Amino acid sequence: MHHILRNAPDCPDSCQSCLYTPNPKVWFHQRCYDTLTDSYEPAKSPTRPEMMKYMCAIKPVYQVRSDRRGEIASALEGLRRASTRGLTPPDSTLHFFMRLPLELKVAIVEFTAPCWYLTVLGEGRRLLEEWRRPAPQPKQLLTLQHYVWMRRIRCRGIAYVTLLSTAPLEATAASRVDYLKIPAAMDRIVLSLDAFGLRGIQFVDKGSVPEPDGSSWYKVLRPHASVGLFVRDIALVSDGSSSDKWCWSTPLPPAFQRWNAHSLRKNPRWDYVVFDDNVKGLLACCTDHGIMGFHGFSDTATRFKEFLDLMHWRDSTSDKVWIYFPLNQQESITAAWTRRYCLRAREFGLVLQTSLGRTITFAPPTPHFMEDPFKCVPLVKASDGPITGVFHDGLDPARVHITAVGVTCSDSVNGSGRALDSQPEGPRLEPPGDPNGRLGLSEKNWFMTKAPLQGLIKVQVCRDPERPHRPILGLLLIYDDEHIESLGQVRWEYGFSEEVQMPAYVETDAVDGRKCVKDIRSAQKPGVDLSMEGWRALPPTGTIVWWFYHGGDEIAIYD
Repeated sequence: MHHILRNAPDCPDSCQSCLYTPNPKVWFHQRCYDTLTDSYEPAKSPTRPEMMKYMCAIKPVYQVRSDRRGEIASALEGLRRASTRGLTPPDSTLHFFMRLPLELKVAIVEFTAPCWYLTVLGEGRRLLEEWRRPAPQPKQLLTLQHYVWMRRIRCRGIAYVTLLSTAPLEATAASRVDYLKIPAAMDRIVLSLDAFGLRGIQFVDKGSVPEPDGSSWYKVLRPHASVGLFVRDIALVSDGSSSDKWCWSTPLPPAFQRWNAHSLRKNPRWDYVVFDDNVKGLLACCTDHGIMGFHGFSDTATRFKEFLDLMHWRDSTSDKVWIYFPLNQQESITAAWTRRYCLRAREFGLVLQTSLGRTITFAPPTPHFMEDPFKCVPLVKASDGPITGVFHDGLDPARVHITAVGVTCSDSVNGSGRALDSQPEGPRLEPPGDPNGRLGLSEKNWFMTKAPLQGLIKVQVCRDPERPHRPILGLLLIYDDEHIESLGQVRWEYGFSEEVQMPAYVETDAVDGRKCVKDIRSAQKPGVDLSMEGWRALPPTGTIVWWFYHGGDEIAIYD
């Protein structure tokens, strides 16, 4: 149905194109405007200046991804609205549709959404009518004593707050009213926020824990000026702390000391990855310019897929590498450093070290000739306990890469403990040289993972299914003490094609001028011709290092 309205006469882009890549210069399409005004009596039809103000009122504060659930909710509402009856099928057909169970309605609308005229005449018209209602005073001071009434209106399937009051409110045809009881000993107010506005409020006492509700961000504030249809923000009265300017990805922000964070700034949005019992490892998405984001990998496939989709949506052009660092039950993360390239502020890295001495660098390693321009800053002191999570600003819509990061510790105390060493322990390993004889970062940003060979009993192999020769992207290593390490890029979305017992042989080669790890085979199986070029045995001791970037892979073994 929506294909009829694809092309707007005054816009070079189609409505369908704007859905996936919005044109920032287009406020509304001429065809959509005509469809909306035709549903009104001439005297009540919205004018163009009025439409401009209305679009400003519902414009998100930052760019958001297309939400399939929101598209379905908008189309489903359009089918129910009286303003669309002249454009939809005969009344008998629509009446039959409305009698179907909700599951069948949604299944049918999935083939229809996104449908622009259903969105315009359904959700768009309803929001316009609500916006036209007399607006309250721009500033309100609420005395939180007993109850707060909250008027909410749905947009894209989500209810947003449009008005807060300590006096009872009346519901309208387009809105509903909820009221919240203020606890006698209120500890905090948790706001649920996204790009459109305020989704909800939780008044929390000291004995309660706020619950996540699927919002993008959470913070503690109090109502103040609102220029849009939805309440956009809330401010605390008589609170001079800086933390009230921060938004978090969790309704229960973690505690940390000032030395546990680096490059704190005003009004950031912090994404917090907690290392709880469900998290099997820390996954980082990196580009040549820095880290884009972290994900606590667990058995929850939905959240993992959402992280992958978000990384590709936020930067659809850069080549990406994925670094996975397993977290084992018998060890803890005991140290962390940030590493910044002083001559280019966007070059940013994070280094973690565990109680077993395992170290991971979420950034290209530093060649010896570039050591001086890099600055390492420790994030923990000797008085801090094991690290329990990482927070960063990489998912802030105002950022593309991480520019600020911090860690949380289990037993952090506000003392003057000794700072840890400015550099993690371990020998310095140089990245491979390029064909012109120059080292490391002159031509390529090599990333590096390493693991010991002693105690290794088997590996799980992750291959690249998108290339014809299916090279090995990475390995998951299992040891005799049951701890796990990783090499290369472990891509969980690809799975593991095989399991290889030790001792083993690994084959490297160059395909189409690109070096790769071609194969790995157990010595217990026949068929490995060690006389052929490219094969090498994995010794029982030493350290194996896997260098990789988007253009190739190399393996080195050190005593």
